[in-house]
Amino acid sequence: MRIAVNLVEKTKAYREIDGGFANTAYPGCEGYDLRSDEYYECYLRKLSFTVHHPSCTVPMGKSVSDYPAVVDSKLRCVFFKRNLYFYEQIHISLSQ
Repeated sequence: MRIAVNLVEKTKAYREIDGGFANTAYPGCEGYDLRSDEYYECYLRKLSFTVHHPSCTVPMGKSVSDYPAVVDSKLRCVFFKRNLYFYEQIHISLSQ
């Protein structure tokens, strides 16, 4: 973090606009000296978050007939295929 701050603050463009990072502590990190490693650790912990969308698991099976599988072992969707398979079976049995 210290390297990133120095890189930004020492650029010509940043100096031309008299730019600088805030000189007040981030809420929750007031107990640390500004620009210390401990402060940056606190700052990053307060501002960090995951970019992954929370998700859940789905049942995995070996084939279309594995109920209630949604994907097969190669992560191909079998849910639609299974429904289509059962629909065809019902359709065939009703048409006989």
